[in-house]
Amino acid sequence: MNVKELLSGNRGSQSFEPWTVFDQYTWRQLLMGDLAALYANLNLVHKSIMESIGYSWSNTHWHVAAGRDYHPYTWMITHAGFKDKAVFALDVWNWNGNNAVFSGELYPNATRRKDTIDAAIAAMERWSSGIFTCSSCGIETPLTERHSFWAGGYCNVCWEREYKEKEAHTNYN
Repeated sequence: MNVKELLSGNRGSQSFEPWTVFDQYTWRQLLMGDLAALYANLNLVHKSIMESIGYSWSNTHWHVAAGRDYHPYTWMITHAGFKDKAVFALDVWNWNGNNAVFSGELYPNATRRKDTIDAAIAAMERWSSGIFTCSSCGIETPLTERHSFWAGGYCNVCWEREYKEKEAHTNYN
C-alpha cells in the first residue's frame, strides 16, 4: 500500500492534516531571508504534499512553535494585493487557524522586517500567556473575554458595539 492509499483509506472518524513546524528561531531566519524564494518554495512543498498523498487544503499548514511552552501557531505569507511584490503580508493564527493572533507586513528593509517579526513573536508570547489583542481597537484583553467573529477576536466593548450583531446575522454555510 502506498502513502496515498494509506492516508485516503477509511480511518473511522480520524482525520489528518500534514503539518510542517518550524521553531521560532528557524522561522525568524526564513522570514529575514529571501521572501520571494521562501514563498515560491512553500508553494512547491504545498503542491508536492497535495499530489503525493492526495490531500488538498485551501489554508496554510505551516506552523511555528513559539511563545511560552512553544505552542504551534499557523502562519502564512502572501502578497495580499501589494503593488510592490517585495512586500509580503504575514498572518499568524492559533494552532487550528480559528483565531487571528497577528497580522503585519514584511518589507525589504531589514529593520522594518525584524520589527514585524519581533511583534509577531511578542503576539504569540501574549497569546500563550492568555492575552490577545482586539482585532478592532488593539487593546490587550484576557483570552477569557475574547469574542470571535470569523478569525478575528474582539474585546467586550467592540463586540457589543459592532460585532455581536454582525455575528448573529452571519450564515457560516
